[in-house]
Amino acid sequence: MSKSLYKGIPFKEEEEVNEHFSQFAVAAKPTKKDKLTRFFFVLLYVLFTGGYIVLFTVVTKIPYVIAILPFFLWMLWYFTWKHTQREYVYIVCRGVFYVYAVNGYGNAKEIYNAGISSFDAVAPANMINASADKKLMYCSSPDLRELYCALSSGNGTTTAVYFDPSSKLLSSLRYYGGDKVTVVQVSR
Repeated sequence: MSKSLYKGIPFKEEEEVNEHFSQFAVAAKPTKKDKLTRFFFVLLYVLFTGGYIVLFTVVTKIPYVIAILPFFLWMLWYFTWKHTQREYVYIVCRGVFYVYAVNGYGNAKEIYNAGISSFDAVAPANMINASADKKLMYCSSPDLRELYCALSSGNGTTTAVYFDPSSKLLSSLRYYGGDKVTVVQVSR
């Protein structure tokens, strides 16, 4: 199997040593939904702590059980907080562009794949002025200065996939996509 840090990415070591294989991961910035979820988790932790203290000091009158409260809080935090963290892994292998979503536990799930030769264009997002029917934001932040967009058409719909580039990822896309891929120097 792959030496990847993420479980669920099925590429073998032979593919990874290929010069046209590239893998790049980015952590997504928290959205408003993520921030709201985090707020509710903190509220859950406070309510759990208050309920636990009231239960064992007032109701059952066993205050020494409060000593294990930090352990229970740690368990609650460990199993809930990671649901507010998102990462995306972009992979180019054998002419296919894959996007994986990684949850906080390191489990990757494929959320998008397409043949690079089927793309209409791959270029910086500010250079593409297309009104896509479907916009897929698989990037760390939509406000990123070096954001790239891959356009594909099929079944009468146009799909725009936004992603964060790296120079190795762009060179792999250029190798398989040819003139459809516009490469601009990026900082990564």
